[in-house]
Amino acid sequence: MFIKGSRWVIIVGLLGLLTPHLACAKPWKVLRRQSGIVISQREEPSRDLPSFKGVGDVQANMYEIWAILRDGARRKEWMSKSGKTMLLKRKSVFEAISYQQTLAPFPVSDREVIMHTQVYLRRDPQEIIATFNGEKWTQPVPGVDRSDFVWMPYLKGYWRLTPKGPNTTEVTYMVNTDPGGLLPNFLIRRITRDVPYWTLMGLRKQVKRSVGRYNKFLKLYDPSLSQGSPKSTPPEPPASVLKQID
Repeated sequence: MFIKGSRWVIIVGLLGLLTPHLACAKPWKVLRRQSGIVISQREEPSRDLPSFKGVGDVQANMYEIWAILRDGARRKEWMSKSGKTMLLKRKSVFEAISYQQTLAPFPVSDREVIMHTQVYLRRDPQEIIATFNGEKWTQPVPGVDRSDFVWMPYLKGYWRLTPKGPNTTEVTYMVNTDPGGLLPNFLIRRITRDVPYWTLMGLRKQVKRSVGRYNKFLKLYDPSLSQGSPKSTPPEPPASVLKQID
């Protein structure tokens, strides 16, 4: 039936509102499955470069993994392509600003970024979510004087730690980045797509090396070691964060 007048205008307007929402609903495309880790890629409507995500089980509880993630000084021991990490400002146990180097294969220049991290505790379902985003920073970074670093203009991602058993956690690592410089997009995709896989493989090894290292921290924040009364708990994630991970 042909629709006339104002009703047609209203319908067209509603479709216009729905179109951007539908455009954002890009599916994840699986690139590889190896060693119990699934690597996926998703095109982002507002970005030239895709997001990459790795999901795999790690044999530790989520509080042990959280302790490893917050230990920036040791991050280069296990995180793929990670260079020097320095804490610049800790706003709380659950929020910090840090300096992070990312190492690149020769002859590509190494990258650097200021990163804002925030930890959340979701109650239902129970999981820890740690978001990280590139941050503007105008102050000098102590101990960094190399002039051949390239600043990364964009960084966004998260860690998601979901318990799967008494000593097993499903770990999700997602990242979307623009490393800056003059690298072509096809090369950036090639360099970035395997980072989640090697990062999760490195985390598995780091868990084994870190047994007993974070006992003091765990006794304060892991409910199973603090008689159910941790010193404090991370805030609940806002809707904007849940939309990012779900």
